[in-house]
Amino acid sequence: MDIKNYTKVLLIDDSKFIQNILQTEFHNLKFFHSEDSDSAIKCAYENNVDLIIVSGVLKKENGYEIALKIRNIPAIQNTPIIMLSSNKDERFINKAYASGINSFISKENFVDNLQYILSLFEKQGTKTYHTKLLLITDNKNLFYSLKARLNNLGVFIESKFSIDTLVAADDKKFDYIIIDKNIAQYNISEYLKYLKYQYSNNIMVLADKNNQNLIDNFAMNGFKKFYFKPFIIDEFISDLIKIIFIKTNALTDKNILVVDDSEIFRQQITHILQSMNANVITAEEPTIALKILEEKKTDLIITDIYMPNIDGERFIQILKQNERFKDIPIIVISTADRKNKIIACFELGADDFIGKPFVEEEIIARVKRVFEKKI
Repeated sequence: MDIKNYTKVLLIDDSKFIQNILQTEFHNLKFFHSEDSDSAIKCAYENNVDLIIVSGVLKKENGYEIALKIRNIPAIQNTPIIMLSSNKDERFINKAYASGINSFISKENFVDNLQYILSLFEKQGTKTYHTKLLLITDNKNLFYSLKARLNNLGVFIESKFSIDTLVAADDKKFDYIIIDKNIAQYNISEYLKYLKYQYSNNIMVLADKNNQNLIDNFAMNGFKKFYFKPFIIDEFISDLIKIIFIKTNALTDKNILVVDDSEIFRQQITHILQSMNANVITAEEPTIALKILEEKKTDLIITDIYMPNIDGERFIQILKQNERFKDIPIIVISTADRKNKIIACFELGADDFIGKPFVEEEIIARVKRVFEKKI
């Protein structure tokens, strides 16, 4: 498989079997091999590798422990990391993402899975970040959990350990700030007015319910958005995505065509998009969609892959060959196990992909991101 952006790959694994398979299947890539974190960090730094693949469990340490160490080395901390593991336990996977990995793939059919992930990375290319978020915390797991989940949605995340360092070197304008309760207890009073003036209402505070003095201190200075610990990280991230991306008028005057043979799906996505004030037109199959496109200006097409008469892949081909329709952005929605079809849609010109079953926040974030790219 030809992958242009990733020519030097570091494999951190104590199995020669995995190494041999990868070298055979991805013969155009240059592989480096390490069996522990110390040699891996040295290798990644000296060879300026483009991608790191780490096994979930090695003899001396876990893959997420290695990933966390890599994320703490400034020279290599932004290198994409893919974890390869047969452990499907949800707690293990959550720890892996919390350590800062970019993607988690199973060792079952791992070659196909890896090809799929690399193709998505290749499609994304250099990221353009539309939102900047600052997390003031000493909790690295929280930072890497947010980074792993939000980076692909176009959110740049930076972490600082204290508010005074933000004031001293405020060379970036952040759209949102999250202050963790562990940091909020230090050096806080003199900086609250500064933060309120600079960042208005876009500040969220993470605090314990029983820390009333801290809550009162923030509340008296006009801060209203509190999240009380302990909380479920997925629920917090879901709420955060809503805050960042959901605006009731975000899609005003946008005409979006939804193409799917499932009436339930069409109703679900229509409801989500109409909550953002979009004009939504639906079609149960591409033939009907093409007639609608002839009659009505359309700003975005969201299409399923598997449909009667004309499937999503052929539908994209037809659109890209038509002078009137070729520049309309396309988001493909399908089950993630249809990897070959998804890759084919990207190669034909699709702009983004959302896996089924989908969540409301991801639909909103990706639709908004497509329109921001056009600006």
